[in-house]
Amino acid sequence: MVTIEVNNLYGKIMNKDLPAQVLSDIQTQCSFQMEGSEFKAYAYRKKNIKWDGYKKLFNKQTRRFDIGLLSRVVEILKRHGYDIDIVDKRIHLNSDIKYEYQEDMLRDYQRQAIITSIMSGNGILKVATGGGKTVIAGCTIGALNKKSIFIVHTKDLLYQTKDSFSRIFPNEHIGQVGDGIIDYQNITIATVQTLAILGSIDIDKYKYDEDNRYDEEKIQVDKIKKDEFYAYHTTVQCIMMDEVQIVCSQTAQLVRFLFESADYAFGYSASPWRDDGSDLQIEGAFGRRIVDISASELIQAGYLVRPTIEIHKTYYQVIPSPKKEDYVQIYRKYIVENQSRNLQICQDAMAQWGSGLNTLVLVTQIKHGQTLEEILNQFGCPAVFISGKSGMKKRKQAVEDMRNGTRSIMIASTIADVGLDIPRLQCIVEAGAGKSSVTALQRLGRIMRPFDGKDSCLFITYRDSAPFICSHVNRKIDIWRTENEFIIKEI
Repeated sequence: MVTIEVNNLYGKIMNKDLPAQVLSDIQTQCSFQMEGSEFKAYAYRKKNIKWDGYKKLFNKQTRRFDIGLLSRVVEILKRHGYDIDIVDKRIHLNSDIKYEYQEDMLRDYQRQAIITSIMSGNGILKVATGGGKTVIAGCTIGALNKKSIFIVHTKDLLYQTKDSFSRIFPNEHIGQVGDGIIDYQNITIATVQTLAILGSIDIDKYKYDEDNRYDEEKIQVDKIKKDEFYAYHTTVQCIMMDEVQIVCSQTAQLVRFLFESADYAFGYSASPWRDDGSDLQIEGAFGRRIVDISASELIQAGYLVRPTIEIHKTYYQVIPSPKKEDYVQIYRKYIVENQSRNLQICQDAMAQWGSGLNTLVLVTQIKHGQTLEEILNQFGCPAVFISGKSGMKKRKQAVEDMRNGTRSIMIASTIADVGLDIPRLQCIVEAGAGKSSVTALQRLGRIMRPFDGKDSCLFITYRDSAPFICSHVNRKIDIWRTENEFIIKEI
């Protein structure tokens, strides 16, 4: 018999006499090889430091592991022939909350996702963009009647989620922790950054794909505010994280494990994985995937619009450099500052905009967006560029103009990769390059939301010939082919 003691954050094997082979097996199956580990391991060897390049989420000495790995650890032990005794020391706070929420807005699959969530208690919900994961999360809170926090990683998502929750809970004041505001309520939307500051956690320079970085909160937090936070965070009963793949950053990981009284924990995303192989860390934080709602299912049910993906070949000439160039130099030379490619992108964008399609051009670097804005404006196309540096007022206005139809073309940085909700949008021109399978689905999802008279949508990307970048599109094609309703064309 193996005894495992669990609380709301961690599990621990209490037996001290387990064979070393069993502990090693658990550690192996609760480990993953870190990206770039071969280079780090080499550097460590030069300092006489031994490291095998794996991040281990089970500690053989303490026998402790993140709570999301509980089912994995139990399965391993059962395969070794052990019976399991779970000693439950989780905190279950009483609640007299009774939410009134708009339950009638739920679709059948959303209702089933909520039932699955409540029965599971924790887990990852993969919901295709446009499938209403915010609605699922909000109505899960409504059904649980628990004091809850919903964590996001950008200010845009902060306000968008707060607006959505305000519609779900018309009689509830939704709290906000972020963008200089600290307002704790029974339901609170919070940014990772502000929670980190309040919890005395360093904000790392986490890089989400090629250019989407944390936008550090500019707030002053004194001791009183920190004391208020510590009084608040022990009362939270349900923790939720949007775009759950961000939990692999050290900051978001530590923020997730601040809430020791939360006995419900859920992560949401259209792509709850990481290209660097650290998926196990997501599982450790929130548990295994409990819901999987694909884009193809929603297209077949009429909830999303079927997309056509066109892969356009670029025609610029690759000129060998006398000096070895790294990825940053190549990206700047052949993507950001490539006049031929930029003109091709602008011609494609203008063609779709000119044919009446509401069009979004996506870039990964600010300078690239500024260049394309200038070219399009010179050709008489009234495109506006927004990024994380544009200011919230300009960003909100540009998005609202696209939503209400007063603007029909816009350029955006990676702030548009997640959370952008413009149902009118019919076409995306992906001007930036990159191989991320995560953003491959996220970006495509921007145009698939239904709208009156919209029966098709178009996503244009490019097959480049520059070193490193030339293979990027193949990685994205692989992930798009997992959806049988997507139409993929090489142009």
